[in-house]
Amino acid sequence: MPREWLSIVVNMRRIVVVADDITGAAEIAGIAKRHGLSVSMMVFDKVVEADLHIRPSIAQCFVVATDTRSMDVEDAVKTTDRVVSWIHRQWGDEALPPHTLWFKKTDSALRGHVMEELEALIAVTGYKKVLYFPANPSKGRTIQDGFYYIQGISIDQTDFSFDPEFPATTANIEERFPQINEVCKMKNKESFNSEPMAIADSSFFILHSSFFYANASTVEDVRHAVQQTDDGFLLAGAADLFEAFIILKMEDGEFIKDNWPSQRNLQSSIFNLHPSLLVCGSTQSRPHALGFPVLEIPREVYDGEKDVDEWMESFLATQHLPESLALSFGNNTHRTGKESALYLRDVMAKAAKRIINTCHPKELIIEGGSTAFRLLQLLGWHSLSVKQELTSGVVRMQTDNNVFVTLKPGSYDWGKNDSA
Repeated sequence: MPREWLSIVVNMRRIVVVADDITGAAEIAGIAKRHGLSVSMMVFDKVVEADLHIRPSIAQCFVVATDTRSMDVEDAVKTTDRVVSWIHRQWGDEALPPHTLWFKKTDSALRGHVMEELEALIAVTGYKKVLYFPANPSKGRTIQDGFYYIQGISIDQTDFSFDPEFPATTANIEERFPQINEVCKMKNKESFNSEPMAIADSSFFILHSSFFYANASTVEDVRHAVQQTDDGFLLAGAADLFEAFIILKMEDGEFIKDNWPSQRNLQSSIFNLHPSLLVCGSTQSRPHALGFPVLEIPREVYDGEKDVDEWMESFLATQHLPESLALSFGNNTHRTGKESALYLRDVMAKAAKRIINTCHPKELIIEGGSTAFRLLQLLGWHSLSVKQELTSGVVRMQTDNNVFVTLKPGSYDWGKNDSA
């Protein structure tokens, strides 16, 4: 190990990020890379736990991608506990605060088992307080007077109201989390000043016990929120919160740049340098975005009337695939509900795996977190080296077998930093 790198490991604190989906994990990894930190990412599942040769990275920022947003609440909580236990076994007490800082990446549209996972995380890490900050003002996602808006529109009036697993039925933060004890909801400065917390600011609300959230209309509001916390707080939320946290820690000298900060540079032509597969695993994907020919999964497979492996076997035996391709559900969009969402992600992942094993593309681009996690899990690709943040939330990485993998949230636009 080089002396300089050894010095970083010994003298500087590390940060572990636990994300509830893989595209959120990639977004965080891209931000850390852009600011010059050494960063690596792990796709976490039971295979990782069981394989003694797979170890947590010693990078300054270690991002763990889980799929807890697609699980039921019991499995999500168990997975959160397993992640911390796995890292603790590998690093010992150095894995826990104050030696290592933890950050919980949650969805910026309030989806997921947020409170339950945070309760599990603080129970095993030892944190006493949480700042939950889902707002992403840089992308038009704000909290005003305790209500969540996307580009000025109440979230329950947007497409997120049709989400198959976590439909946005209200914009009220407290109503979104009905498990919160009614007695503990407080919304005034006097309530804060009566609490022995670091925060004493009327713009902050207590969700329950020691869980805080705050209004935010601008990126500066996010920075202000982070400045009100101390090391006793677990920070949880979206990308703007993580970026503000990283910047402030670097200004305080707790993290130093390990490499030249990367520059955003999304040019779709980079995907034409190699044979590429675009996997459109999100309901908001646009299969023609990169100009590839589109292969649509047949309606009978979509409806469950025909097995995906049977279709792929027949298709690959009779059809010649182009060098680059987009795999899509086409206009088959009538199925809703959690069971359908899990079925469809498996269909997409299994079909993509068959194409990858047949055509061996050098570039794999995946839209949609649940599909991305399932596909990489099926392929057995767990360790990812972060190469570059191409644009906001779109991150290009490389596997151990030298395949480039670019992950993109389905609701983000190609090449627009102000996307939703």
